[in-house]
Amino acid sequence: MASKANAGIVQLINKTFAKTFVDESKVNPITFVVGRFSAEGDESVNSDEAKQTLGGAVVGKTIDGEDSFALVAERNDWRSGKVFNAYDPNRENTNHYALVTSPDNTLSVYLCIENGDAYQKGSISTVRPDGNFGTIISSDDGYRWLRLYNITGKFFKFLTSSHIPVPSKDDIDNAPSTSSLKLSNSTLSYWNDLKGRIIRFDIDPAIKELRWDEKPSFNFKQITGDEANINFAFDFDSDNAVTTRRGYSLRDIIILDGGSGYTTSVNNLKLSSDPDKNGTYNLDVDQIVGSKFITGLGKFGPLIKPIITLGNLDFPSILNSDKGMFVAHIDSSEIQKVSNVTNFDSVSLVQNLKHSSGENIETVLGKNTAFRMSDQVTLSTTTGLAVGDTLNASNLSGGTRSTGNKIAAIDFSEKKVELTRGDHKINNLDRLYKINYTTDSGTQKKLNTSVKAARSDLSVFSSSEVPTLGFAVGTTDTISTEIGADASIIQANATSSLDEGEGRFGTDTIPLYTNKLGASDAITQSQGIVFRAIIGGDGVTQI
Repeated sequence: MASKANAGIVQLINKTFAKTFVDESKVNPITFVVGRFSAEGDESVNSDEAKQTLGGAVVGKTIDGEDSFALVAERNDWRSGKVFNAYDPNRENTNHYALVTSPDNTLSVYLCIENGDAYQKGSISTVRPDGNFGTIISSDDGYRWLRLYNITGKFFKFLTSSHIPVPSKDDIDNAPSTSSLKLSNSTLSYWNDLKGRIIRFDIDPAIKELRWDEKPSFNFKQITGDEANINFAFDFDSDNAVTTRRGYSLRDIIILDGGSGYTTSVNNLKLSSDPDKNGTYNLDVDQIVGSKFITGLGKFGPLIKPIITLGNLDFPSILNSDKGMFVAHIDSSEIQKVSNVTNFDSVSLVQNLKHSSGENIETVLGKNTAFRMSDQVTLSTTTGLAVGDTLNASNLSGGTRSTGNKIAAIDFSEKKVELTRGDHKINNLDRLYKINYTTDSGTQKKLNTSVKAARSDLSVFSSSEVPTLGFAVGTTDTISTEIGADASIIQANATSSLDEGEGRFGTDTIPLYTNKLGASDAITQSQGIVFRAIIGGDGVTQI
């Protein structure tokens, strides 16, 4: 959290970053990608290969930069029995606001203006804040609140168990006319139009120990043209058994009208007389309303201090919003429309991802559009295949064989497999074989499996060519002895051309962020996927 002295520069940096992020995402679009990473062997998630392949990318979604970023503050829910601190524009504030859930489930953020009896600062709050925008409301527990804004529309997705979204003035101005966020303008006007309003008095507990022989009068030194109307309420005790308790005591300071135009540069209060010198603290006027040091209390005055609005009620500054949140999401229905993959364990952010046409993916598809990045192909059979298996082609197509096609999903009824990590080289009628690592007799090498699969296609190898791959003899019987019978090699023919995914890496594509999720954090298709990251503080923190 930023100190009060540095809050301004922190907010400037935050606002600048937010605008830059939005502008940058318009020029160089950002895509959210989810995929399967756990089946990728021993690769490190930080490796260049992992980033380039995005951990087995399956589904992507273009991002609207304006809707994906917001300033945030720590969440602080109102609940009965909790103590809140009263806001003071002249110091660093904590625990001075509350997120309130109304009976109709409206979520509103309130600023605590006063937190209980003037003598007993920090009373527990027992009455849920409930009031209109543009006015300070009072409740029976002694609290006074100012309603700042509702969490509505796009801001819901930035609400978490630990953070709340904080709209800027631009967010309020640019909100739809029907949005309840527009109601915040009443609060902003109330605060800003009457700069220098007295919103409360902070009274040191020592004041309640003071007694006056005659009821004193309080006046304001500063004349503003819109003077405050304040009631200084006294109690009188004439026959207390304790002599020092007899006389007039200040019970409360009631603000009938806070006025405007007051400043903190003027010591505004004047007190007509000293209290009884025989009291507990032996205080004089200059100690009560002035800045004189009070030896008995170990502090400087004043002990009665008016709290004054300073204008410019900027919500991020008021709520100590020194971080932003980035949010990207893909709904379950969006995934199901483009992919049969049901489990994911990696999330990535990619800048300037290309469409298969070569254009930026957002240019072709538009914003907030989900698309498939995996490949699909129909096979003659899917018997013996499982998610996580790798398929290689035995046929030469264009001078090369397709390799490294990782199965991410299988539709057994349609005999269709969904593939990641491949090279997009599979063609119709290509023979594909599963890389087996074990046989009935023990461990089987990749090379052996490849040779056997290729050997079954006489158009690729003749038996006389096999010794060049490491075998001393070239008969079919010997090959079967060395690497297993034909039945040990799971094979299928492609019965369709490859249906390639739409996402491609280009020369200016940049993997911004890749994160492999733990086993307990794996995501299912039915859940949909929401990615949130806090930007600020120590860097980027996924939540």
